[in-house]
Amino acid sequence: MPEKDINSPASILGAIGVVVMVPMFFLVMPIYVGALIDDYGFTNAQVGYLISAELGSAALASLTALIWLRKVNWQRSLLTMLVVLGIANLVSIYAGGDYQTLFALRPIAGFSAGAMMSIALAALGDTRKQDRNFAFAVVGQLGVSGGLLLILPLWVSRWGAASVFTLFIIASVVALPLARLVPASGKKPTAMRLSERGSLLPLWGLAGTVAVFIGQSAVWAFIERMGSAAGLAPTTIGIALGTSVIAGIAGALLASWLVDRSGRLVPMVISMIGEATCLLLLLGTFTAIVFFVAVFLYAFFWNFWLPYQMGVVAETDISGRFIALITFTQAVGIAAGPALVGPLLTENNFDPAVQAGIGFAVLAFILFLPIIVARKALPAEVAPTID
Repeated sequence: MPEKDINSPASILGAIGVVVMVPMFFLVMPIYVGALIDDYGFTNAQVGYLISAELGSAALASLTALIWLRKVNWQRSLLTMLVVLGIANLVSIYAGGDYQTLFALRPIAGFSAGAMMSIALAALGDTRKQDRNFAFAVVGQLGVSGGLLLILPLWVSRWGAASVFTLFIIASVVALPLARLVPASGKKPTAMRLSERGSLLPLWGLAGTVAVFIGQSAVWAFIERMGSAAGLAPTTIGIALGTSVIAGIAGALLASWLVDRSGRLVPMVISMIGEATCLLLLLGTFTAIVFFVAVFLYAFFWNFWLPYQMGVVAETDISGRFIALITFTQAVGIAAGPALVGPLLTENNFDPAVQAGIGFAVLAFILFLPIIVARKALPAEVAPTID
């Protein structure tokens, strides 16, 4: 059987489908956490440990992918891991809220999801139009999560936490035919010594990715509390957060349209300035209209940034291995953000979270700047172009 073309629409669709379906536990995490607490009676601490174990094992999988990513058959690995993920979620239903059983099962689910994300992101990173394809993946995640966050609470109220694990199983089943579209392997990486020019450029982007997600998670983890502390009605906060999904989709789609027209530097500058400006609006006291505008535009600029961020790492990853660390660096940033700012917050003062969001957005841009500029100076055989 001839090898699939990684740039074919079918292969790209398959990889995007895996990126959308596999991390379902993360895409619906607010409902997932609530269901575990309300239905099983877990404490906040217990759920925190459980989620951290699942997210941490996903990060560990992406870290180990540095070794195995370019050696395994991608399609077979995806199909195998999807079966593992499905079984782990099925057994989670029958665990019936037994904490010890779930604590043993969820890291298995997380590791399989992290491994599949590494493969799917590598597949998208190997395509000619990385930024555009990453943008489509972000749009897919936003669209699916936005819809599910609206209907999943109804399922949970009727069927409890089992409905969340059932959703995870359905996502694995949907991903199975999509995974079959992914090629067995990607591009052949260029062998480079660490001392060679350009070999470590992706590390700047990975460090920037950590900074990006620290700032974003520091804000997003407490965004609902910020609105509540400002005296806004829960319905107002809900509408603002719900419509922000639309803004996020628009931002990612705009990035996909601009990728071949404006390069990366200017859009990333605009995105960073936009994020910082939106967050400045949330310092101190603010009205409902200001909150709505700030959240809406923050989601827009945040998701406008993401495809460029992943694309610049993928394009400069000549070794073909560093892209596997995107999931790892995202998980590290997501876990670190709330932990860093949480102790600094009070019941009515969330300014430290906003300040952290601004500071880490600027830091991320500073870290990405060397990789953007240095790429232009690399010889053609080291710095591939976007077709």
